[in-house]
This record gives sequence, structure tokens and C-alpha cells, in this order.
Amino acid sequence: MGNWHTKQNKKMCWWITEKCNEGCIYCFRVLDCVNNFSLEEHITILKRIISYGTEQITWSGGEALLVPHVVELMKYAKEHGIYNKLTTNGKLLTEEKIKEIKPYIDLVALSIDSFNDDTNQSIGRGKEHRSIVIDRIKHLIDSGILVDINTVVVRQNIKDLVDMAEFLKENPINGKWKLMTFFPIRESALRNKEKLEVDDNAFLKMVKKLKDDYPSINIVHMMNDQIQQQYPGVRANGDLLITKNFQDIVLGNMMTDNIPDNPFDLL
Repeated sequence: MGNWHTKQNKKMCWWITEKCNEGCIYCFRVLDCVNNFSLEEHITILKRIISYGTEQITWSGGEALLVPHVVELMKYAKEHGIYNKLTTNGKLLTEEKIKEIKPYIDLVALSIDSFNDDTNQSIGRGKEHRSIVIDRIKHLIDSGILVDINTVVVRQNIKDLVDMAEFLKENPINGKWKLMTFFPIRESALRNKEKLEVDDNAFLKMVKKLKDDYPSINIVHMMNDQIQQQYPGVRANGDLLITKNFQDIVLGNMMTDNIPDNPFDLL
């Protein structure tokens, strides 16, 4: 598992649904990109994802766990050699759901931007988010599942990062803490750019402070240019895309189009 986690393999992000049970004001999901695909139709898309030589799928959204048959898709992917990573806000990760996904999941990345209830309320996660994710971290680690934490750094939460580090120092996770710059590319993220964006120098200064002061925490960081060109993606409606220069390039639809190019060759 450790080799997979660090290996620069062929990664694909599947925003399998645009539905979500939170309303983060920095979110860049495409709200009109909806579908009602059946399990069989999703399997068709999944086969095409695998056919490109994909080695890792990041299951995301929206909230991927809102798709009723997502665990069956993860099972199919795992049976075909895929490393499965789930990005989730954790609300639906009950103990029962953790037991259900455990055979097929390699890594869960929990989206946590603050342990301050008021901050979580202000950015659209809700005041209960902190208590939920703390509970989920414990159950995931107890289940032997690798846990990362993803934090999007905006003006509203940069002041809370030291408190998060203190918590993670006392309650270590078994994966990494990924700090990411705000990515103003679509929808809410683009509309709220002015009130959310943090200067790159301020972001990097905070990252350095956290890495210096908390060496026991595995902290990594990503800038905008790294985020957008990290890997290809599939939208909820089946569109296959890559992102360059803050522009989405749609290569075609995985349900309806013959797509001659391998997206990994275009990054």
C-alpha cells in the first residue's frame, strides 16, 4: 500500500456526481452537470477509464457516497487492479459504510478546512462538520484504512491552521495533510474569488511555519498550477477533460463519443 501511495502512477479523478450534502463557497463543481446514470452505464464509463491505463481513481463529486451504487463501482475497479481513493466530507461515512467500503478502498481523503465551528459555518460546511470528521478519522484508522486530510486554504480559515496542526500533533493520522491553494476556476469558486483568495506568499509562509513547527505531521502542499494539471478528470455527465491554464478542455463524452486521444498523453 505504501508504494502505491507514493508512486507517480496514472491517476484519474471521477467527479461521479455533482450532488452534495454541503455547500462550500469555494467549490468548483459544475452544478448543471447532472446525470441519472445506472450502474450499468457507470460501468461503461469505468471500463473506458481503465482502458487508458489508469492505475488510480479518485472518487469525488460533489459527494461520491451519494451515488447509491458507488461501492459496487469501487469493487469492480478494485477487481481490475485499480487503487481506489475516496475524497469525501465524511458525513455519510458511518461505521456501517466504512465496513462496506473497506475491502475496496485504499485511501480516504477527508475534506477538513477548519476545526473552528464558526469558520466551518461561514464557508458552507456547517457547524457540525468538526465533530463529524473527528469521529470519522478515529473509525477509519481503527479500521486500518489510510487517511489523508485535504485542506483548501482561504482567507476565512488560514487563521485556524495552527489549531488544526495542534490537533493532528496530538491525534496523528496515518496519511498526509495536504494544504491546497484556493482554485478559482468554476461556479462558486469563481464567483467568490475576491473574498476567498489568499496571496501565494502568505500561503507559502504559513506552510513553512507549519512544516517547521510540526515536523511529526506529514504535511504537503499544492499550488494552483499543480492542482489543475494533476490528472485528467471525468465529470458527472461523462465528459472527459484535462485542465490547462485555468481552462477546461473537454476531449469528449465517455458515454457517447469516440475519443481517439489518451488523456494522459495530453498533460
